[in-house]
Amino acid sequence: MSNHAKPAFDVVVIGAGPAGAASARLLASWGYSVLVLTRSTSGSPALAESLPPSCRKVFEAVGVQNAIDSAGFLMTDGNQFCWDSGMPKVALFGGERTGYQVNRKAFDEVLLTEAVKAGVGVQTGVTVRSVSLSNSGRRDSAVGRTNDGSWHRTDWGSMRNELRNEVSVHSSRMTVAGRTDDGGEVLVHARMVLDCSGRAGVVARRYREHVSLSQSTLALIGIWRRNDGWPFSDGVSSNQTQTIVEAYSDGWAWSVPVSSIHRYMTVMVDPRKLGPDRNASLLSRYLSELRKTKYLASLTEGASLDRAPWARNASQYGAERFGGEHFLLVGDAATFIDPLSSFGVKKAMTSGWLAAVVTNTRLRYPDRGPVALKFFEDWERRVWTSYRKKSADFLKKASRHYFQPFWIERSEPSTFNALDSQGHTDEIEFFRQDPSVQAAFGALRDAPLVELKPTEAVQMTTQPVVVDREIISQACLSLDMGQAGSMKIRYLRGIDLLVLLSLVRYKTDVPSLFEAYQQKAQPIDLSDFLGVLSVLLGKGLLRNEAR
Repeated sequence: MSNHAKPAFDVVVIGAGPAGAASARLLASWGYSVLVLTRSTSGSPALAESLPPSCRKVFEAVGVQNAIDSAGFLMTDGNQFCWDSGMPKVALFGGERTGYQVNRKAFDEVLLTEAVKAGVGVQTGVTVRSVSLSNSGRRDSAVGRTNDGSWHRTDWGSMRNELRNEVSVHSSRMTVAGRTDDGGEVLVHARMVLDCSGRAGVVARRYREHVSLSQSTLALIGIWRRNDGWPFSDGVSSNQTQTIVEAYSDGWAWSVPVSSIHRYMTVMVDPRKLGPDRNASLLSRYLSELRKTKYLASLTEGASLDRAPWARNASQYGAERFGGEHFLLVGDAATFIDPLSSFGVKKAMTSGWLAAVVTNTRLRYPDRGPVALKFFEDWERRVWTSYRKKSADFLKKASRHYFQPFWIERSEPSTFNALDSQGHTDEIEFFRQDPSVQAAFGALRDAPLVELKPTEAVQMTTQPVVVDREIISQACLSLDMGQAGSMKIRYLRGIDLLVLLSLVRYKTDVPSLFEAYQQKAQPIDLSDFLGVLSVLLGKGLLRNEAR
């Protein structure tokens, strides 16, 4: 082949889980040539996951909502929680909203099928073994081996024959090199590589940051069958589709139904404290932990295990970086959150969506590349911090009842603050805690008259944002946060701050301003509107001149 040949693929995606399938489908639908390399999953047990109703938004963004609705997954209207050894408390999603209870193999296959329909090439049976990232102009490469060489598409011409036994991925605009289908190493060139390989972290593992050993978690998983229905107790919803989460002294357990007769039951434990008998079978350890629960253990009476239980590492981890010149770390390859949150799939697919947007921006507009990469890294870091804080808040509730090391070690989020050490902000939580904003809200609520005026403290700047399928620079406000530095912000509670400030120049009382904003922008809640006005007043961007 010519040393000046163009890359065979615009993007190579390592891994075909939710993050990989989402990013691949979007990029292919936007006109890019995309190849997914994925390991064979035959023989490995499928997991079950509970997907909240909020997942629908990302399903729609990726373009797979109709396919998921047509797949026949079990629908659920809420969850049940047992945090204090009492009877479960039902938490409905409300508003007739429903989530999904899915078998992950079936769910992932739906996503990958939709990616193939969009034009993605998929080669299964590939284990990517190593990746040499670019450094001072060196080529990026990922090297792997294929088991069966199977393809979902047949229109890739001679490249299909070259990818038979050895696969290398070069993230560069360099030469395509390869061998024929009788074996040997070949090179698959790409302009970008997305590591969506999950916990394996083909690229990500060199940048991985693990939580402390005291917070490591092992999931022990079993599938239970009960042909005559599950015996829910009086006072508890008879809805057989709800997820059940139960805390006990040495861990927590959850049960996810995937059919009317099958429930996954998983116990989350500290792997260091599974008992002194290290020779005990996984089955005996699993049953021993499950017997420590009350409600879930009672449900298993009269039920049978459909298969031997298995173990999965469920420890959280983050990353010190999330991308480079020719690669991105996406979904669970970048960070893994506590399964307690039930947002793992949503987080992974949202990461895949954003990775596609960032990749599209970098390939079409190279001058925006550094800004797009920083946007992606900032977003991933914020999500990681936010989900860890939410999990710790849940765990703290259980620690008040179970004064045991498992709970205490996980419920002390010493590294969590509204404004973290990297300067990434959970804006809503930060402003709720700000005394000046609290005081402004009280003054606004109690003021007999209100006449709002912008102040000289209004400072404009720009920040990167997602618009359609690109990262662009957009005008925004710069807020002085004191010792925390400055904050760039355009929207708060879905309210466009620049539109609001422009309206204040001729609508000075709250009712008129509220009405004018809804006519100019979109309908909003009055409580959110008053909260945003309090932020602008508290931070000195507005003042009340009524006397």
